[in-house]
Amino acid sequence: MATRGALVPAYVLHRRAFGETSLIAELFTRETGRLGVIAKGVRSKGRGGALQPFQPLLLAWRGRGELPALVAWEPAGPPIGLQGDGLLSGFYVNELLMRLCARHDPHPDVFLAYARTLGELGEGRCLTSVLRSFERALLGSLGLEPPLGCDCEGAPIRAAQWYRCAPRGAPRPVSGPGRTPWEVPGAALLALATEPMVIPREYQAAVNGLYRSLIAEQLGGVPLRTRALWRALHRLSPDSAHPSPSSEV
Repeated sequence: MATRGALVPAYVLHRRAFGETSLIAELFTRETGRLGVIAKGVRSKGRGGALQPFQPLLLAWRGRGELPALVAWEPAGPPIGLQGDGLLSGFYVNELLMRLCARHDPHPDVFLAYARTLGELGEGRCLTSVLRSFERALLGSLGLEPPLGCDCEGAPIRAAQWYRCAPRGAPRPVSGPGRTPWEVPGAALLALATEPMVIPREYQAAVNGLYRSLIAEQLGGVPLRTRALWRALHRLSPDSAHPSPSSEV
């Protein structure tokens, strides 16, 4: 439970109308993790403008249960201007947090990675490197990312070797590329382990396929809405009639 004197850093992941005058907002906070709150009366008083995704906030809430009351909030900086694919990528990251993070389970390292990711999306950085870096931080914090430093026998990853990856288990050397996204070249795994992450173009499709598979394992068969929207929009865009796999969220 937070009080008005204890404003904490947060972002809005999602918001929806509640009744005629209120909002229910899903937040991501540094201290508490994902949290649902009710903002009473803000729609009638015109006070909910700052409660938008991609706006750094300081806020406080009061109460117990699944939906405590939001009692104070203020901008912690200017909103992060996202456009085009960067905007859709921001909603994709928000959906990942909504789907993979339990409420009231703090992940301060993921909060920092999230803030950094929004800034990089706003700067127009390479989507593959930005999004895979965030996914690595999220899956690592949840204990779901395979070790990247060595294979299942403890040997260092070799750039020329192919490996089969799986959630939680160390990569296993294989004779060559397989027919599933789980088989990736060692050079791609080494790129994933760099900080800051820089993924050469020739490995982006393999890395994207691997991380899509790792995330799909945690979704219970229910696909991400933002991923379906991405593909639909790129099919409709004359400039993206044939988007490469490396350009997808």
